[in-house]
Amino acid sequence: LVQVDDEIIWTAERLELAALANDPATPEGLRGYVGSYVGPAVFPSNKETLFHAFEPFGRGLEASADMWAELAAMPPAEADAQRVGLLADLVSSVSFLHTRGLPHLCLNDRTVRIGRERPDGPLRLRLVSLGAGPSLNAANRTFQVPRTWAYTAPEVLSGVLVQSNLPALFAMDAWTVGTIAAMIVSGSTESSQSAKPEWYRLQFNERAAVLQRITDRTERMNDFLFELDEASGGFLFRSGWLVELMLNLLRQDPQERTTVRTAWQKLCANVPALAPPPPAPPVT
Repeated sequence: LVQVDDEIIWTAERLELAALANDPATPEGLRGYVGSYVGPAVFPSNKETLFHAFEPFGRGLEASADMWAELAAMPPAEADAQRVGLLADLVSSVSFLHTRGLPHLCLNDRTVRIGRERPDGPLRLRLVSLGAGPSLNAANRTFQVPRTWAYTAPEVLSGVLVQSNLPALFAMDAWTVGTIAAMIVSGSTESSQSAKPEWYRLQFNERAAVLQRITDRTERMNDFLFELDEASGGFLFRSGWLVELMLNLLRQDPQERTTVRTAWQKLCANVPALAPPPPAPPVT
């Protein structure tokens, strides 16, 4: 269940969720919506409770250690295929939202869930709710970035104010998609940007520590890629296209960062099984 405090936002989300549920083109990662409901008033506000219901599915990335252990025990070809499937679920879902003009902005280790649709099926990935997009469109108000700093784009960590600028919001999502993709590649339950403040380095909060970690990693990106490849059992370097994708999603300058829609196109180009079928020929 996802509770919403604002009726205007709840209504906008309900309409968008219903539209996605009825659209056959909606990716698997955005499915699972059951319905939206109004609950009884709660003391002391005496306001009705508004929430969206989703099918129970898997666990958040933060609690996925056993699933990564299963992948590590599989033959390399099978494990690689399942990782590609998870990456496809992630990138296709966010790309689909972007084509509808909806940035997510709330992707993290709790809102991204991994599980199986059936006990003997492959691992799949789903997003919890639609993030901030519907609320931005419905309420037309300044959006407060969630304080999950380890998943936050560097331009936000450095204090740049972004408001009413869709390309900039999409670029923030692209960074987070790259961060979560790195977790999928390496089989990690924690963002590679996670950092704790180090007082002797004049880092007085987590936000500053994460920004410094990103800056340090950018300066040694080759080492970072080798670490990811080792953790993935060679999956990263067996997939040259994925190296390029990671580098382009994790560019510190948002203007140089690839878009999620472009990332999905490149993924489909390199994994033919993911490409949509060609259009049917015109009827003559």
